Amino acid sequence: MGLDNRQNRMNHGHVSSIHSGNSDRLVDTRRMETCSDRVGAYRRGGGSLRALTGLCSAAARRAAWLRFVVVALAFGSLLIVAPILPAAGAVECKIWWGTVPGQDPLDRFPTYFSGTRVAVVAEVRTTTPGAFIYWVRVRVGGEQTKYVQLYPYVFLPYVYVQSRFASTHFADGTVVQVTAEAMDTMGQYGTAAPRSSTVYNKATLYGRNEWEQNPSWVSAGVPAARTNLTAMNHSICAENTTLGWTKADILADLVACTAFYVNTHGACDEPHPLLSDYDEISTLDEWIYPAEAYSVRGGAVGSGYPPFNTGSPPVNVAFLGACWTGPKNCWAWALLVPEYTAYNQNWCENQCEVGWRIRNRAIAAISDATFWSALSLGATAHQARDAASDAYWDAIGEPRKDPRETLSVWGDCYTRPWGLYTYGDTIASGFWHD
Repeated sequence: MGLDNRQNRMNHGHVSSIHSGNSDRLVDTRRMETCSDRVGAYRRGGGSLRALTGLCSAAARRAAWLRFVVVALAFGSLLIVAPILPAAGAVECKIWWGTVPGQDPLDRFPTYFSGTRVAVVAEVRTTTPGAFIYWVRVRVGGEQTKYVQLYPYVFLPYVYVQSRFASTHFADGTVVQVTAEAMDTMGQYGTAAPRSSTVYNKATLYGRNEWEQNPSWVSAGVPAARTNLTAMNHSICAENTTLGWTKADILADLVACTAFYVNTHGACDEPHPLLSDYDEISTLDEWIYPAEAYSVRGGAVGSGYPPFNTGSPPVNVAFLGACWTGPKNCWAWALLVPEYTAYNQNWCENQCEVGWRIRNRAIAAISDATFWSALSLGATAHQARDAASDAYWDAIGEPRKDPRETLSVWGDCYTRPWGLYTYGDTIASGFWHD
């Protein structure tokens, strides 16, 4: 079809069908009319057809190219951005008791927090595709006890984080809540459902009236024991220095305590019993035997391993300020029931009984007070024993002897009632937590 015929048809201003073989192309004749008019006018003026044609101008070509680039970039951005958008996922946290890995098929949690060897475990996992655990934080009683940043040092989607702490950081009877939180490398954040338990640290103190009736006497040991145990956040559940206290009194008050102190007479013959104060109001000597104490403490603790036993917590520390209570482990056997815990069922851990191996003089305000004071400063049982031994020999004016020949520590010599139990003499970095 010639240009002149196309012009004639376009001038009618309608849409025409242009045939090329068997195919039709639908063309807007009004646009072509404009183009044709400009072509004709320019021909008459001798100009360049390509320069002025609306469909063929440089400006039109640049506009078309720009539209193509914009569309291409938009499409490409979808391909590039989509893979790095945050993927669906979550960080899951759960709190367990005990040592790593911490999982308990019964999903138990301590019925109480007692002593200085308490452990909880935060189990953390991320379900975000391609993500790893970034950091984990554990809080006990609202205070941070453990913070671990894993990424970029280790690449783990699943981790257990243990936090150990001393319950004596909190006052006896305090309800302490444990929480955990974590974040993964894709920014997903998770928290554990909090778990709580009640702090239980109580002391029973007994002393012969003849030595304790005046707290300022050098023979009085109860005042120093009370002061230092109170400083270590133990409540005094029983204190008895009244005239004539009996075997029944002291055995009854053994039920509730986790710390025990008695300042009285002992016997050199096995099983090295303790003398009650009943002889001060009668002519009878009333002796308290380890087997009797064992029966009471066994009933108090009940069945099962602490802290899941059916009764009260075990005795953590006991000091028998009486002659001959240290050569044998009779009193350790009686007082440290059941000797094992759910944390450690292989040996006695963070429990001890301390007793004199000699016929000591009644200067408890010096020797025994030194023992309790050392513990309140964070010393372990054997360190406190050593200090008490040195103080004793210094006070009576004799050369210092081997503390192990003066006082025995039965059970765990690294027992620590104030500050975190560390399996040794080392002080924990957080003092009351690891």
